[in-house]
Formats: sequence, C-alpha cells, structure tokens
Amino acid sequence: MSLLITARNTDLLTTSEMLPPSLKGYEIPGSAPFIASGTFGDFIFQKLQGTYEDICIWHANYLSVQKESFLFNSTISTLVLQFNMGHAFSYEQEGMEKREIHKGSFNLFYVPFLNSQMTMLQGCRYRTFSISFGLPYLEQLIFGNLLLRNFLDKVAEGQPVLLCTVNQMTTVVMETIIQQILGSDTKLLLRPVFLDLKVKELLLTVIDKVTHYPTIGADKIKSCDLERIHEAREALLGSIHQPLSLSELSKKIGLNIKKIKIGFKQLYEKTPFDLLLNARMEAAKHLLDGSDKSIGDIAESVGYTSTQSFSKAFKKHFGYRPLAYRKKKND
Repeated sequence: MSLLITARNTDLLTTSEMLPPSLKGYEIPGSAPFIASGTFGDFIFQKLQGTYEDICIWHANYLSVQKESFLFNSTISTLVLQFNMGHAFSYEQEGMEKREIHKGSFNLFYVPFLNSQMTMLQGCRYRTFSISFGLPYLEQLIFGNLLLRNFLDKVAEGQPVLLCTVNQMTTVVMETIIQQILGSDTKLLLRPVFLDLKVKELLLTVIDKVTHYPTIGADKIKSCDLERIHEAREALLGSIHQPLSLSELSKKIGLNIKKIKIGFKQLYEKTPFDLLLNARMEAAKHLLDGSDKSIGDIAESVGYTSTQSFSKAFKKHFGYRPLAYRKKKND
C-alpha cells in the first residue's frame, strides 16, 4: 500500500499475512489483503481490482478493543467514493472540517494529499467500502451534471473538496450493488469485467441520488437519534419476510414513532412503509431474476401472506405482474 498508517496511542503496529481469529469471516476470497494488529485490536484492508488500473476497490474492517486514533498519510492525491457500513466514527483531514461519519452514509471526496485521523471507540466494529478513481474516468460520466462538474473542476485545481456538504444516505440499491461486488465469484473468468460494470452502476446510482434525491436533513437530527434511525432502517430492512409495525419498531430501537417518521423523511426522503415496500419489491425482483421459485414462495419470502396482494403490489411498483415480468425476462 502507498499509505502510511500509524496508531496515535499504540507503540507497535504489526502487520501479518495470517488472518487473526477476530477477523475470521471477514475475508474476501481472491482479494489482496493488508492485515495489521496492535493493542487497539485488529484491522484488515482488502483490495479488489477490475480492468481499469486507476480504479481500486477497498473493503476495510476494524475491530477495536480500546479507544484509538489512526493516522493516515500519503503524498498521493486521493479521489474516493466512500461508504460507511459500520459504527459511526469521527474523521479529520487537513484542509477540511472535522466530520462525524455516520453508519449508512456516503460521500465522494478529493484531497491532494492524505493527512487524516480516524477516531474509534472501544468495543466497536468499523467497516468501510471505498472506490478510488482517476479523474479521467469521472470526467466521462458528467453528462451535463452541474454538481459533478463543479466538483471535478475543483479536483482539477487541486483543491480539497466534498461532492456533498451533507453526507448522503446509502440506498437499498447501493447496498445490493456493494454486496454483489464483495460476493463476486473468484473463479469467474470475467470477474474484472463484472467489477467494472458494477462500479459504473454504483457510481451512476450515486450521481442520480445526489442530483435528484439529496439528503439534506441529517444536520437537523440529534446524533443519538441519528444512530437509532439508522438502527430502525436496518431492523426494518432485515425483517422483510416478517415486517415490523411502527409500534414494534419503536419498541425495538427505543425511539418514538413521531421521531422515526420525521427521521426517515429527512434522511431517506421516504416513509418507513415506502422504504420497506421498495426493499420488498427489489428482493422479489431479484428472486424472479435469479431463481425458479414459484410466485407464491417469492411472495411469502418477502412478507406477503397473499399471492394476489403481492402480485398487485409488484405490478403497481414495476408495471408488470410477477409472471409477466419473469416471462419478459426469459424471452
């Protein structure tokens, strides 16, 4: 790695080619790993590479056993799309304001050199998914987008810059693409090409989100409530086979229904019901695309007790009934 990593309060940071027991289950077959340990805990960086040399995919997992601040230094400029998929952390970069990076958020940023600090708390798991780009690659995707154009103009001038002043909320579609990238078959000869396609798909989804449905209200929510709203979203999307009512969700995360509704609207521009419906429909579509399950079985797996109700909801969402959609895909 062309990156110097040090721990502020740890004298010894040891690297290893062997995965420590604490990180078992986090490895990605076929990736190039960088593993380090210390009294703070363990972390692993894993790199995936498509066919473009100036695009790198990084998946990082940190398991902390004590509070620690990591310092990251590099003389090489950094243009990165980063998603926080784990516990919230504070982040400082020279030339930028200190920021709280909440779980379920993302942003695209550029720094001419890396001199940053990431602070982690005891007993937490931190997880990030990042893609680093070369400027020419992003230039070809502008398509008249003023937000991206202004961002890339500042990148070309060598200025530290964020695409969005408010970190954006990760959507279900983005999470699905990320999991497809991380779970891609290592034996697949076309894996690098597959990664290229998924990176472009993810980036276009990000551009569409920040252009047409930007998150603008995260700064209006208390930090403690923000974490609970993220928990509510995870709980809601993690139980699509047996959907939680708002009352059940409220009890589960310890936040009243009014705050849940307001928080979802400010962060995700959707009601809890709309977010759940979208996740159920996307899951159903995925099953229709990639399995031979019957319509009744698919309906049940996404939380519908009635095949008719599921079929009606699917048609309203996608414009086709499930059978018609499957037939159209197979033709």
